[in-house]
Amino acid sequence: MRGTMVPSRVEELPHRIHHPFVGEDLLLWGMDGLLLVRSKDFGSTWRSTFDFRSLGAGPRDAPRSILGMVYASRAGVIFVSLANGMLYRSVDAGATFNPCLVLSSHDATITPWTFTEDSAGTLYAGEYGLQRNENWTSITNYAYLYTSHDEGANWCRSEFFINDGVDRHFHGVCADPFTDRVYVTTGDIRKRMYRSDDGGRTWQRILGHGYTGIAFFRGGRLLGTDYIPKWRLPWPLDGVLRHISYRASKPINEIHWSEDDHSVRCLLRLHFTPYCSPVYDLHTVGDSEAWFVGKESLPGECSMLWRTLDRGQTWELVYAQPPGARDYGPVMLGLAHGRCSTIPEQCPYLIVSQEDEKGNACGPLLRFARKWPNAGEKDEA
Repeated sequence: MRGTMVPSRVEELPHRIHHPFVGEDLLLWGMDGLLLVRSKDFGSTWRSTFDFRSLGAGPRDAPRSILGMVYASRAGVIFVSLANGMLYRSVDAGATFNPCLVLSSHDATITPWTFTEDSAGTLYAGEYGLQRNENWTSITNYAYLYTSHDEGANWCRSEFFINDGVDRHFHGVCADPFTDRVYVTTGDIRKRMYRSDDGGRTWQRILGHGYTGIAFFRGGRLLGTDYIPKWRLPWPLDGVLRHISYRASKPINEIHWSEDDHSVRCLLRLHFTPYCSPVYDLHTVGDSEAWFVGKESLPGECSMLWRTLDRGQTWELVYAQPPGARDYGPVMLGLAHGRCSTIPEQCPYLIVSQEDEKGNACGPLLRFARKWPNAGEKDEA
């Protein structure tokens, strides 16, 4: 069920930061080009802590679109992936970095949604890359999953998913903070989902849908689809999408709910998206609140921010970015991401980045107050 747009206090912050990360200490980390930056005041000001040009990185290596990420582990180790096939590690709060993992290809990366850790401190990193020919046939298979048991100093590479038929890359790698199960979603043609109950030693295939976003409540999961052609509903159980032209098939996106990892229920359906716009940014806050970014045509294509306060039973449209007259599609909003797809409940804001579909920062950071007064209530802020 969907509602109309609700009033939300939104501020524009004069910074262009790539997909910030927010931890339990409420520090924000992000990338400004090739500079690692940090904010202690919810994005109002940012301080540079490291310049990756000092390690030989060039302009083409800077994080953009869904490429690259920043992550701060529970133990305080900072990880940065650039768009150059490298993962970097800092053990001194971002003052210095060293490469800790070389990926399978120079054009591979780790995304904000394919890096996670469980309660034991095991780290999981899934590769993402997109080399393909004009028929969308992969030239390179990036479906390697890496695990580390020593805070990223050493990594083990698994080829299980490639051997199981995954054809391209990972869309999501995320640990459930309530059960410690690890969930993996893959694409693009074979859209699959896997679960591990033993810290990544073994995996079982679950569901039959293609997902990009995943977030957790106690007792269930929210899932954001990797766009569904209307003529392919319900999704094929083998997870294989055949003979697709997404522009011709009028794809849609949905938010699903699952409690048993075998069946799903649709909670919200977005309208036709003329550009392929999967739901990646999906996060929970506390016991019942969740936010996600999606795009749809109403009638112009808009990037939208949605909120639920009842575990997904009803959704409110908080903000819609008006369609822009840009040369390659509309503005894409991106949520500042948190550990295990959760945003700390004590964080009073959602920080949202703006990029175009080429990955260029095209607008200031947006800061949304998570709470606002109901009609007739006094606004104390």
